[in-house]
Amino acid sequence: MGKQRSRSGCLTCRTRHVKCDEKQPECGNCAKGHRVCRQEDRQALIIRRYRGPGQRNDDASSPLSQSSGGLSCEQLKFGTVVSPGSVGSSPHFDSPRLQTLTSRDALLVHHYAVHLGRWLDCTDALQQFSVKIPTLSRQSPILLQAIISFAARHVGDTEAADSAHEKCIAMLIVRLGSEDVANDNVLLCAIVILRVFEQLSAVLTGSDNERHLAGCNALLRASQGSTLDLTAPTLREAAFWIYLRQCLHTACINQQPPHVDFSLQLLPMPSANQGGDESRYLDSTPQEETAWANKIIWLCALVVQFCFGTLAGGTDRSLFHLNQDVGGRLRDWEQLKESIADWDRSKPPNFDPIWEGDEGGENLAGNPFPTLLFTADRHVVAFGFHVLASMLLLAHKPRPRFAVRSTGQATRDDADVESEILQYGRRLCGSCWRAPYTVPARITLCHTVFVWGALIKDVREREGLVLLLHELERDHAWPTAWIISSLRDEWNS
Repeated sequence: MGKQRSRSGCLTCRTRHVKCDEKQPECGNCAKGHRVCRQEDRQALIIRRYRGPGQRNDDASSPLSQSSGGLSCEQLKFGTVVSPGSVGSSPHFDSPRLQTLTSRDALLVHHYAVHLGRWLDCTDALQQFSVKIPTLSRQSPILLQAIISFAARHVGDTEAADSAHEKCIAMLIVRLGSEDVANDNVLLCAIVILRVFEQLSAVLTGSDNERHLAGCNALLRASQGSTLDLTAPTLREAAFWIYLRQCLHTACINQQPPHVDFSLQLLPMPSANQGGDESRYLDSTPQEETAWANKIIWLCALVVQFCFGTLAGGTDRSLFHLNQDVGGRLRDWEQLKESIADWDRSKPPNFDPIWEGDEGGENLAGNPFPTLLFTADRHVVAFGFHVLASMLLLAHKPRPRFAVRSTGQATRDDADVESEILQYGRRLCGSCWRAPYTVPARITLCHTVFVWGALIKDVREREGLVLLLHELERDHAWPTAWIISSLRDEWNS
């Protein structure tokens, strides 16, 4: 676990998540490591809000809005504020001239393209973050350093990861002073990638400060329109759906409402996906596949808001009957349940597993869960979010505060709910067991553990779940040791 950082230390130490002795003009850490010791400039930089045609003017309800209409670095919460002069001669942020890569940097970019872009593209059939982003990084130093920091952290090269992250943050904060920054798609993509770096770094720092998540939220709100395209045809829209998944991870782990603007209106699904003859789905387009996967994630976000939102702290106070009568809450619950069920009924058949059941034979000594086999990442990821939404609805069904039920009936009702939740959990584990490289599916599993993990009584199922979580950290550097520890404490209590 890293040392606690100083709030008033130099920017270099704060970026590297190490304690600073606060000596000036050069601290001891920077002197020892031959690094540039950047001191904080207290003058905040301002992002000027971009407004496209038809942009809404109701930003006053947003916690990120200001009366001045601008966004400050403090709102973006990157943790540092750097004056342009303190960074030195930074290259142009979107230079048409291709950058020359070292062999090590090229290997890390290749590692990202082959292995890590898949994490971000898990619902995008166009694979924009795997295909477009590595190419764009040759023209964008910020994007290049974001990719290198993520890839280096994933392969365990701490020095390269921290160095790239430090360079990226220095350039990033200077870029925030530009007038057109809110409409910079490449910058948004870089921050989305930095958020994954931040999540992986929690293993070393012992905490997740969510700075890049807040920064992404601020940029999205500064430039978004009033509609949302489920097909994610551009990098900006692809980045939004990645942000939404990242946001749901934090919301579920902390049991808090997601920082999402639910006033956004979803554009209609592609026409071929309006229901009807299943034969129309046999040759689904990439746009249709993406739309169906993203639709269940949006519905899941609504469920998370319903479960963890409050009238005082919800992101949209008019969305549900929060803290009001049980009847209103129950109607909201039933509407959400029907929306989830309608997605499940209407989705293309290729989103179903090609096989589900007990493998038998040698599997009896290994996988304790029913096996589900899917043919694409977006299918298994969509299944995971369907499970998560269904579990949460079961666990948070509104009940009259003083319901008249016999003790025996209440016990039977609770047992039925727990049994249904457990069955969802078993199937989710089974889908992850045979998809070890679909990392987002196992990350979704992490979301659900806090709903159903304590209900597991079977020893083989407990150890099977622990193995899935352990492999996620061992093979993919995603922090799960703390989840395993929490589960074991619960099981032993």
